[in-house]
Amino acid sequence: MNGPGSEALVALGAKIDRLVSAGEWWRLVASMFLHTDVLHLAMNALWLALFGVAAARVGGLGRSLATALLAGALGQTASWLFVAAGSVGASGAAYGLAGLLAVDAWRFRARFPEATRRRLGPGLLAMLAVLLLAPLALTGIDHAAHVGGVVGGALTGLAPPGSRAARALVVLALALFIAAAASAAVAIA
Repeated sequence: MNGPGSEALVALGAKIDRLVSAGEWWRLVASMFLHTDVLHLAMNALWLALFGVAAARVGGLGRSLATALLAGALGQTASWLFVAAGSVGASGAAYGLAGLLAVDAWRFRARFPEATRRRLGPGLLAMLAVLLLAPLALTGIDHAAHVGGVVGGALTGLAPPGSRAARALVVLALALFIAAAASAAVAIA
């Protein structure tokens, strides 16, 4: 994260390892809402919209929003643990929704026609491989956030839609968001 605007991103909550390690954990959430430029924001918005709408149709809006927030935070946590660079963006949340969709597609595979079921496993693996491997050709991509997001989304997908566990995830995500927002407000003020 270098260049114009990087100081503002840091001030507003970019994931900076030394600051997170010093106790500013809220950056693991706040950084998801920051982007380096319009193209970065547009790409993340596109993936969030595509995967988010599909995930909401399968498991409900609350479960999808909770997955995006929790998977995004897990993605930024993976970035903090494994990448020694600043990071912003919602790609961990978008990848989390892809992970959620993969788990849901597998869970509900019996609802698909036989021909679709035979292609489902390889198709899901191909989708995740493309999502995870294609960005390797680019520089400045936070791969740990992507992998952490997929893992987070898949883990939230273990809570079936409408279940008590899925409702608990919504409450957990809301509590995380409120706590991070309050902590950020105190730190930034």
